[in-house]
Amino acid sequence: MLFFLKRQLGKALVQLIICFLRFSIVSILIIIRPFRMVKLAFIDGTRIQPFIVTPEYLLRLQAVDPSPRKTHYLLLTDGICNNAVFEMIKRYFFCINLASYSVYFLLAFPRGKSWIQPFVKYSYGHEIAPIFQKEKNIMSFTAEEHAKGQAYLSLLGIGPDDWYACFANRDSAYLDEAMPNIDWSYHDYRDSSIGNYIEAMEYVAEKGGYALRMGAKVSESLSDKHGSHIIDYASTNRDEFLDIYLFAHAKFAVVGNTGISGFSAVFDVPYAFINLLPLNHSEPYTRSDIYMPKVLWWKNKKRPLNFLEMRDLGFFSGTSGIGRTEFYQNHCIVPEENTSEEILAVTQEINEVIDGIPRPKAQMKLQKQFKDKFRSNFNEYEKATDISGTFLSRHQELMTTDNETV
Repeated sequence: MLFFLKRQLGKALVQLIICFLRFSIVSILIIIRPFRMVKLAFIDGTRIQPFIVTPEYLLRLQAVDPSPRKTHYLLLTDGICNNAVFEMIKRYFFCINLASYSVYFLLAFPRGKSWIQPFVKYSYGHEIAPIFQKEKNIMSFTAEEHAKGQAYLSLLGIGPDDWYACFANRDSAYLDEAMPNIDWSYHDYRDSSIGNYIEAMEYVAEKGGYALRMGAKVSESLSDKHGSHIIDYASTNRDEFLDIYLFAHAKFAVVGNTGISGFSAVFDVPYAFINLLPLNHSEPYTRSDIYMPKVLWWKNKKRPLNFLEMRDLGFFSGTSGIGRTEFYQNHCIVPEENTSEEILAVTQEINEVIDGIPRPKAQMKLQKQFKDKFRSNFNEYEKATDISGTFLSRHQELMTTDNETV
């Protein structure tokens, strides 16, 4: 009984301290408001994409702000999924690992909402893209961090004149281990197998580059039979800092519907975002990137949904429930992950774009038609990231209805 009372008192004391800290934050904001424009900004620190993208977005937002009275941000996070990212954030912002409820105290004050930075919808590329396209990368590495990163690359046999590409598939391993009390099967439809990436990795090796398989926690390891230019970093010497550094210095990345694509986005490294589903979720931010969706099949009709049917069901706008596996089951829709051939083709595509090799005009025409038909409801949709031209060329039937031709 005594132990129980001590435990409850301990919890109450912790909550009291947290409330005091929240009240102190609000009080400080009220005091300095007449002298400096400060806003509270909340970061979802439990997931890597918002954790790394949000601070970079705010830095770029400051950089493009024409006002002489710049807005400064006090960052609050409700967790730390990568300590190296947290240390980098603290070089640019005052950031506290504290539950976000401090924000809601402000609502009790006149004009309190003006002190809160609107939540950054990092998952919707068309909303965050304009800032990422206007301003280049700001977050950077120290000399000591560069030395550490280069030393690791040297251990892998990757010299200063060599190049490499990062590959990552999405599976349930990371979330199942990081948050085991939550049933993550509701978005298993986003998963894919690393086996389908092997041909693309071999292509990189044949071109003289190195292919690094990335990931914080993975379900499947790669075998050693693929040669020294294909490295399963995720299954061997994975490190939180190296997660950032390796993505930041890659020639490009091929990432399957997982949050670590945020590393590429923050450091302006071109990437192909593959196995994308729904199509409004986490599409890349800049014109140097491309994306490739999963093909959806009508289970009963035994044919793929075309883009018009996908649009009507809300795959481009985000219909309620579309982010859950049950939606696909209830509508008798089966997502089909990108094949080895498709992933190889999109890897060749992004590599050739970076190398300045002109894209086939037929593919560029299809990309424009896709935007005009299915993305025109977004502001400045012409500037948005392109869907893969090789994917559209391979699946032209998705662009048409029974009464149309491409």
